[in-house]
Amino acid sequence: MLQDLDKDFNSETAQAGSFNQEFITEYIHNQRIKVQTRKNLEEFLFFLACQVVSASLALVLFQYALSFWMTVWLCQLIAWLPSLTSLGELSFEKTTDGWQIKIMKRPITTIIKFITSVGLVSVSIWTVHSELEQTDQAIRETYKIIKQYENPNPVDFLPPQAGTYILSAIAIVGTLFLLKGLRNRTPFN
Repeated sequence: MLQDLDKDFNSETAQAGSFNQEFITEYIHNQRIKVQTRKNLEEFLFFLACQVVSASLALVLFQYALSFWMTVWLCQLIAWLPSLTSLGELSFEKTTDGWQIKIMKRPITTIIKFITSVGLVSVSIWTVHSELEQTDQAIRETYKIIKQYENPNPVDFLPPQAGTYILSAIAIVGTLFLLKGLRNRTPFN
């Protein structure tokens, strides 16, 4: 029985070097995964921040009455920053065939970011633009009404069928006076 324990102990000490190597390999692998996760999270936060800034910038630029197309281009450029930074990822790798140049590490992610940013910014800009056009139209209509009442005509303050009402009232009053006059009249004496 003691010999079995001795064998186990000796085999454990013999594998101690390989255990340390496995531990180090696993530790390095875990650290790489953590670094990659942090990098992905930072990328996502940068993408999200660019989208929010771009949509907010549209509101600010419209308030300062910047031209519509200038606003569109500035907002789109800010929204495209995450996609453009992904396009700029150049890497040189040595392979068995020689050196290899890679332009984008993750082209699908870059394309998704680009399409999403174009969609989000376009929707926000066009929504703000349509709201501003509706507001502008309402202001113009209000201005027309104000201008109309600056030089008032008495006819403008009368209801639409005022003539009919006035004639009806005159006819009723006239009829009542006529009936009163007929009642007070004395017969031929």
